[in-house]
Amino acid sequence: MHPTTVAVGLAKNVFELAVADRHWHLIARHRFTRRQFERFLASQPPCHVVMEACGTAHHWGRVAQSHRHQVTLLPAQYVRPYARGNKTDRTDADALLEAVRSGRIVPVAIKTVAQQLLTIPGIGLLTATALLSTVGHINGFRRGRHVASWLGLTPREHSSGSRRSLGRITKRGDVYLRCLLTHGARAVLLAAQRVAAAGKPLTRLQPWAVAVAHRRGHNKATIALANKIARIVWAVWRYDVTFAADPALAA
Repeated sequence: MHPTTVAVGLAKNVFELAVADRHWHLIARHRFTRRQFERFLASQPPCHVVMEACGTAHHWGRVAQSHRHQVTLLPAQYVRPYARGNKTDRTDADALLEAVRSGRIVPVAIKTVAQQLLTIPGIGLLTATALLSTVGHINGFRRGRHVASWLGLTPREHSSGSRRSLGRITKRGDVYLRCLLTHGARAVLLAAQRVAAAGKPLTRLQPWAVAVAHRRGHNKATIALANKIARIVWAVWRYDVTFAADPALAA
């Protein structure tokens, strides 16, 4: 058992921490901002970090693991019965300590970035691993369109004064990665066209892809879709979320 267990009540900007010793006695409480919490993880000796398995918990779990901490993510619905009194950040952190001490809750595995990228249409294992190895740090791109431009999926521009002319894509950047994204986009477009022809419900991305193919042709729609997938990759990776291909009507 680790000498210290740190229960973390995650929020958008402020995190509530309850720290217990090896005998589960509460020895400290902290209230940190995101930056302070990251510094705490970096300075703290290896310990046991416990959080509820929400969306951002996977990101902070990976950060904690990078500083040699053991991380446990507990399903939120099984932690709630351990809360005492009104719901506050402090009672949430205390409930986490009680829940992990019970040893009766099966933890949730931490998602890797590759697993999150695999939730995006047109992204398979080869493309996900190629993105991770080629891009490296997604924070180097301020916008999703910068990723698409870096990959050569944006049109060349020949403009002068008030006249703007767009040509073929630039084809800059990594050829292999651009090829993978293009093939993935082609598969997504073909699937969307089959679903539309069968009269079945479309996801949020599919009506747009089918409409572009109808207006501009199959090949241009494929490149446009590859561009959009590159932007989605940036958003999923940058904000540490999972892509949800909800039905178009529900969206």
